[in-house]
Amino acid sequence: MNELVLNEILLISQKEKRAKKVSFDPNLTVILGKNRTGKSSLLKSIPRAFSAIPEKIGNSWLEARVTNVLKFTICGAQYSILQYGDFYAIFDEAKNLLLATDNVTRQLGPYLANLFEFELKFRMRESSELISPPPAYYLLPFYIDQDVGWMKNWASFKYLTQFDSEWKKNLMEYHAGIRPNEYYKILGSISGLKVEVVAQEKDKRILTNLLEQATSKFKNVNFNIDQDAFKKEIEELLQHCQQLKIIEESLKGKLVELYSKKSSIENQIKVAESALNEARADLRYATITVYEDHVECPTCGATYENSLPERFAIAKDEDRCTHVLFKLNYALMEIKNQIEDEKTKYSQNSGTLAKIKKTLESKQEQVVLRDLIENEGKKELQNVFAVNIEAVNKVLVEQNHAIDKLKVRLKIFDDKERKAAIEKTFSGNMRAFLFDLDVHGGDQNYSRIDAKVSETGSCLPRALLAYYFSFLHVMREYSSAAFCPIILDSPNQQAQDMTNLPKMMKFIRDQRPANTQLILGTEDLCGVDFGGKIVELHEKQSLLQKSDYDEVYAEVIPLMEKAMKGSADTSSGS
Repeated sequence: MNELVLNEILLISQKEKRAKKVSFDPNLTVILGKNRTGKSSLLKSIPRAFSAIPEKIGNSWLEARVTNVLKFTICGAQYSILQYGDFYAIFDEAKNLLLATDNVTRQLGPYLANLFEFELKFRMRESSELISPPPAYYLLPFYIDQDVGWMKNWASFKYLTQFDSEWKKNLMEYHAGIRPNEYYKILGSISGLKVEVVAQEKDKRILTNLLEQATSKFKNVNFNIDQDAFKKEIEELLQHCQQLKIIEESLKGKLVELYSKKSSIENQIKVAESALNEARADLRYATITVYEDHVECPTCGATYENSLPERFAIAKDEDRCTHVLFKLNYALMEIKNQIEDEKTKYSQNSGTLAKIKKTLESKQEQVVLRDLIENEGKKELQNVFAVNIEAVNKVLVEQNHAIDKLKVRLKIFDDKERKAAIEKTFSGNMRAFLFDLDVHGGDQNYSRIDAKVSETGSCLPRALLAYYFSFLHVMREYSSAAFCPIILDSPNQQAQDMTNLPKMMKFIRDQRPANTQLILGTEDLCGVDFGGKIVELHEKQSLLQKSDYDEVYAEVIPLMEKAMKGSADTSSGS
């Protein structure tokens, strides 16, 4: 089983000129602070870096436009992931850019699934396509959100309903180890082969119908052409051809306009880069090279005050230039994506136009070829159809045989005894943990991993804690999925009394699965010694601090610039 370990998080708001840097202990980190000191904002930023969006995020945090860099280790290799809005970039330990994208479903999700060896595939709700689900689905068992996670299980993130109705059942069985990675690899192969079989069967039906039609028509073949019908068909093709030419000209116009915008943005980027370099040079000159109270401009010879406010103004210019440059690079990426879309439409339109022109040429040749078809074509056409149908049949036999072999292998991993053992382990843990947390569920049946926790009042958070830890213990023992850090945000929900809250804290400390990383956010340790690292937050309404800004800025901004430049360089249509 792979282990994901969180190393450090860097949060920066260029808008507010504030930042925060927090390093995580590989074993246990407690984020300790009173209400509204930013515990939840910090903890929510961890899954958010991977594109998993918690159910609720404060407006003030969104308005701060925070850039998030999360450093982590998996399989012994270190990585960093940068998140700014809906833009993501992944770097290796040497800060080489590995991926820059704003597409979670098609790019970030599959990349991280491969990195985490997350083989589960889900079927899209609106189609039969199987895809790697976004990172929220493989972080879901490990993150307990303050706002939703203590009210119901498997619900800490937004946007979890884009797949078919079986997604939750399949996800639970995957994480619990009932069906391991290998099962879903085979299932994916079967699904791919079935798609190919459907395509081959469609081809076979078309060929068979054409053969039957040809055979029937050749019995009483008549090559006398209906001149009026032929003329009408030609006219319709010409009209369609003209319409496609109009569309082609429109697409050309859009492309010209987009390329013009692209050129304009590129020129603005050059100006912004030049301004940024000048601001940085001015700041170095004012703070490092010159120590006098007044300084002479090396360009024009004028004399300026060299005071701290003047230097701060130059620094603000640098920050503004950096932000403008980031926005311009992001706009450039979007323009390039639009260009690629229009080029695709243009290519498709041109392809259709070429086919119609070819059809027109074919129509012109029909009259010349009719005698040849009459004399030689009957037998040859039937032979061609027969050969093609035979080839399709051969492929279908091979594909169905491959599917049957994979189904035999699939049964090996669909082990009822294994499932029964896992559910027995889960239900045993659940009974013990509910007892430890003083929850007496009465008629509630918690023997299944997909059980819905439906206690009420202050019992609900404790019952959910028992459920989460029962499931995590099962994962630790049976799952082949990567094990991620456990993140618990504010367990003191539903007014736990001073008997039950200490029980919860001791339970979290003592019943955490062995050799796992835990990050706990809480107002009060209730006298429980967790060991590990404690990060204390003191200032209300302000997780981000001015004192951390320069240090975090120096590390985050170069990554942001590299990500945007890499995205612009690799974006298709450049």
